[in-house]
Amino acid sequence: MDFFESSASGKTACIESHYHRHLQRKPHRERSYDILITHDDIPKKMKWVYRGESNKFDYWYAIIVNNGMNLGAKTEQLLEGDDYGLVTAGIVTMTSIPDQELDYHYSPSRWSHRMGAQEVIAEHIKNIEKGSKESLWTLEAELEISYGDTERQKMDVFHRKDVQKKGAPIFVYFHGGYWQIKKLGRENSSFMAVPLCNAGATVISVGYDLTPDVSMDTIILQVKKAVHLIIKLAKERESRGVYLSGHSAGAHLAALMLMSSFSDYDAFDSELIKGAVLVSGVFDVRPLTKTSTNDSLKLTEEEAWRLSPMSLVDDIAIQSRHRHIIIAVGEYDPPEFRRQSGEMEKALRDRGVKTNYIDVPDTDHFNITEKLSEAKYKLTKECIRLMGL
Repeated sequence: MDFFESSASGKTACIESHYHRHLQRKPHRERSYDILITHDDIPKKMKWVYRGESNKFDYWYAIIVNNGMNLGAKTEQLLEGDDYGLVTAGIVTMTSIPDQELDYHYSPSRWSHRMGAQEVIAEHIKNIEKGSKESLWTLEAELEISYGDTERQKMDVFHRKDVQKKGAPIFVYFHGGYWQIKKLGRENSSFMAVPLCNAGATVISVGYDLTPDVSMDTIILQVKKAVHLIIKLAKERESRGVYLSGHSAGAHLAALMLMSSFSDYDAFDSELIKGAVLVSGVFDVRPLTKTSTNDSLKLTEEEAWRLSPMSLVDDIAIQSRHRHIIIAVGEYDPPEFRRQSGEMEKALRDRGVKTNYIDVPDTDHFNITEKLSEAKYKLTKECIRLMGL
C-alpha cells in the first residue's frame, strides 16, 4: 500500500489496489484537490472536483492525466458516517453509471465552471450569433446554398474579400445541439470564419434537418450530400484540401464523414478530405438512449451503436491514413465527453492515424468552440496550423 498527499487539502490518504481509496477526511464541497499518486498501476496525477449530489451520494470526479491525455474517473463519496468516507474510483464506462444518472452526465450545461446551466446556454447562443454576424459584416459570403430540398439543408460559404479563392483550403463546420436544438444552425455557426479566412481559408457552415422531424439516419445522409457538394466545389476551385470540423453532435457527424463506406451514398472523392477537428464530440451514442435526449432521437441501443463513430473506427481509420485528426476537449467538459474523446483519439492513434489530443484549459463544453472567433485562441491556431496556413 502506497501513501500520497492531497496538495490542496494537506490531508494524507492511502491507496489500495483495484482503485479503492480511503480518504482520511471528507473534502469540503466546491474545492479542487490535486493528488499525486505513487502507485505504479494507475495514472500519476488526479484532480478531484466536487460536481453534485444524488440521493445519499456526493459525486466527485478525478481528471486523470496520463501520457498527455485526460480521462474522466467516477468516484462516489458517501455522505453517511463521520469524517471517514469510502471513495471508489475507476475509469467510467457506459455501464458504470446508473441509468438514472446519465441525464446529468450528458448535460454539458450543468458542468460549466463559469455560470449556471441556463445562463451558459444563453451566453453561448449570444456569443456565436455575435461572431457569426461579424463574419457576415467582414467577409465575402455566398449564402443559402442548397444541397437538399428542405429549408435547413443549406450552407454558407465565407472568404476574405478581394482574395483569390483558388487553391484555398476549405474548413467545414457542423453545429451541435444533440441533433435537435433548433436555436443552432448554419446561420449562427460561422463565428470562426473571420480568423480562419484572414489566414487564407474558405469556411463553410452547414445546416441540416433535426430530430424528431427526421431520423438520425436521414441527418447523416443529408450531411453526406452536403460533403459531396463541398468536394465538388473544392475540385472546381482547386482547393489544397477539405478539413471537416464539428462541435458536440456536429463532431459526431464530422467523424462519420471520415469514412466512405457508411452507406450506399458514396459518390464523393474522400481523398480530398485532409483532416478534421472534432471538438467535445459524441462518439458513442448508446448512453444517450437512456436519457431524455432520446425522446427526440428515438433510437434503440442497437441503432445508436450502429450510428456511433466508435463502432466504425476501423473503417474511419482505413480511410484516414493520410489525414491528420485533432480531437479537442475542454477542461470543464463533462467527464463522459472527455472519456469518449480520449477513447476515440486512442482508437484512431492505435490504428495508425496521425492524431492530436488537445485539452483546452479553462474552457467548458460551450466556450471551447465559441472562442474559435478569436485569432489568438489556442484551438484557432491549431486549426490554422492543420490547414498549413
